[in-house]
Amino acid sequence: MIVGVVDNNYIYWASLTKTNETEKNAAIFGEIAKGQFTSVSSLHCVLSNVSLTYAELKHWHRVEHRRNPSGMFYTYGTPDEHASLFGNYISKYPDEVRKKCLAREAEGAYFDVMHTYLEIISRYPENPLYYTQISEIIRIIQSDSYLLLSENIDIRQLYIQLQDKASERYNTYMTAVR
Repeated sequence: MIVGVVDNNYIYWASLTKTNETEKNAAIFGEIAKGQFTSVSSLHCVLSNVSLTYAELKHWHRVEHRRNPSGMFYTYGTPDEHASLFGNYISKYPDEVRKKCLAREAEGAYFDVMHTYLEIISRYPENPLYYTQISEIIRIIQSDSYLLLSENIDIRQLYIQLQDKASERYNTYMTAVR
């Protein structure tokens, strides 16, 4: 799914494609790069039209591709070249992520680390301020979201548990400090 985001509440583009649809993804990125949109929507509204829920989307791997300060997505080339680069990047991304997953999994050693992270962030559920002590672990967990694409189902399921627990801890903390 490719989403053009205005801010935390609004989007101006959403499309659901396969990563190997290089030309289609390039064309989509070309439209997004032009930035000539006159209407916005919420991701929630769009998801309901494609039979997805926000809860399902929460467990998808997310890659952000941001404009630089000059408004460009890349530092060189034309918008059309940017679109082509993006289309090619997306088509190669799944293979790159699989390699990254294998490296991170370290022949099973990272599974134990993930269990340790889960144990640590699950401590002291009655103390919402504990979040401040585990926020760096949560940042590490968030940076490992590509593990949602691991070929190892145990890694994917454990990552989802980590993601859910991290979200729960954050929400509890924010409720307490408001």
